[in-house]
Amino acid sequence: MQRLTPQLRCLVLSACNTAAQADTLLANVPCFLGMQDAIPDDTAIRCCTGFYSALASGEPLSMAFAAARDEVYGTS
Repeated sequence: MQRLTPQLRCLVLSACNTAAQADTLLANVPCFLGMQDAIPDDTAIRCCTGFYSALASGEPLSMAFAAARDEVYGTS
């Protein structure tokens, strides 16, 4: 992972209970998106769709994260 660090800006682990790895991963990458608990597959798909759609639209990582969170919690 350290060889990728200069290029890697964000790491997305689209799997349940991945937040436990956050401390270790954040030592190597500036941004990490993971799940703290188990979530249904359809919610995970909505989360990733919101995140990647925002990035593809040119939004910064912070706004992409907000879009992902909105998809999970149903906020706008």
